[in-house]
Amino acid sequence: MPLDGISSLLRTTFFNIEAMFVRPRLWQPLSQTILEDNGALDGISRRCLSIILEENPFPELCVVRAYALSQGLGFGLDHRLVEYVRENAKALGDIRLREAHIRHYRRGDWSSKAFQIWLAELNPDAVMSRELNQGIQQFELALDSDSKAERAMRP
Repeated sequence: MPLDGISSLLRTTFFNIEAMFVRPRLWQPLSQTILEDNGALDGISRRCLSIILEENPFPELCVVRAYALSQGLGFGLDHRLVEYVRENAKALGDIRLREAHIRHYRRGDWSSKAFQIWLAELNPDAVMSRELNQGIQQFELALDSDSKAERAMRP
């Protein structure tokens, strides 16, 4: 994948909700900050995980993280991610998924039974009726001078 600037990074994440960054404008007020997004805001507002870039050297980690993010955030998965998770979970097996979970989260609380129940209940149709909006977008953060973000940044 050719990279053509910092915005290209938004096309290199596995999950949609990670495809976002804030670009502050130097020497400008916080209200002049630019938010760049490649489906993250849409995924967050719909509470739905999807894939931006499927090519990944660690499919076991992608499956484990899909499970953890879905359970932790209460998000559903779109059709493409459901198929990815199902295919890779079957191919990788429980031992590799458990090892990936322990390696990534540094906890041994992987439950094969809970994962299998979650996997069996995956239903992308319950989450969304149309595909998520992806494509890099820019937004100006319209923050007033007394916004929560600015108050949080004050000493």
